[in-house]
Amino acid sequence: NSALTACVLLRMMAKRTEVDPVMRDKMEKSAAHFETLAIGVQKAAQDLDLSQALEMLECPTIVWDRITCLDIAIKGRCEQFIESCARSALDRRFAGDLEPYG
Repeated sequence: NSALTACVLLRMMAKRTEVDPVMRDKMEKSAAHFETLAIGVQKAAQDLDLSQALEMLECPTIVWDRITCLDIAIKGRCEQFIESCARSALDRRFAGDLEPYG
């Protein structure tokens, strides 16, 4: 969660117009690094307990005004994280319970 948050914050700061182009490049590289770290942590959690790892993506955080890790990834456009770690959680959120009798 912290690595994903760092990724999003760095990307948001890099978009500011007053940021020096050299600093912007460093922020983008750091953001990519933190996204890679977040992917590694989530995959390790999934290897230990898949259902709990997916639940962790939907658990509201106290620090960030009850926003979920999945919401952070979506708002921050962390496409690699979503594709490699959160696809099933996103599908579950979108589809909901399509088999209410099954």
